[in-house]
Amino acid sequence: MKHSLILKILIVVIVLILLWAGTVAVDYYRATQRRTPLFTYRTYFRTDGGTRTFRGLGYRITFYNQFIVMPDELRTDIVFQFFGFERTFPGIDE
Repeated sequence: MKHSLILKILIVVIVLILLWAGTVAVDYYRATQRRTPLFTYRTYFRTDGGTRTFRGLGYRITFYNQFIVMPDELRTDIVFQFFGFERTFPGIDE
């Protein structure tokens, strides 16, 4: 009885971890395609030209669209942060 309960709990935990990893992978792929993520729970908008930050469970995706120093310079890259890992995708014109 005790072993079957532990096995059931272990299976549930593994399934939840796989589902979470799947949501991170889907949102990471969508960020590489310059598309908004699907599985985020909070979105921040900045008034610096249209920068958007999406937060998920353990990760953050920032779509930069901000003016840098001169109004004709525009930062348009995407930054994916996953715990200590950070990946930057180039902007539209880079």
